[in-house]
Amino acid sequence: MPYCDTVFQTVKPEQVENVLSKFAQECFVGGQAAYRLDDDSYSIDAGENDIRAIYDEPNTVIRFFAVINAMKAFTIRSFKLLPPSMALLHHSQ
Repeated sequence: MPYCDTVFQTVKPEQVENVLSKFAQECFVGGQAAYRLDDDSYSIDAGENDIRAIYDEPNTVIRFFAVINAMKAFTIRSFKLLPPSMALLHHSQ
């Protein structure tokens, strides 16, 4: 699965689900709370299953990846439209 260049930096483990839920609700049509999947990734795209998030605990970052390779460009573009409330978390590598 291709990782996106964008990460959310310095996220404490207890904040992950809340940060991802806020992101999902503000950035996806029909946004709903993020939830953890069986493989420890997070569903964030309102059930479309095209974009997932994974928490990299040793580095305290949330990484994003596209389940379908063609979605990588869409995912990267979507982060350019982050609402101001998410701006402090965003970093494009």
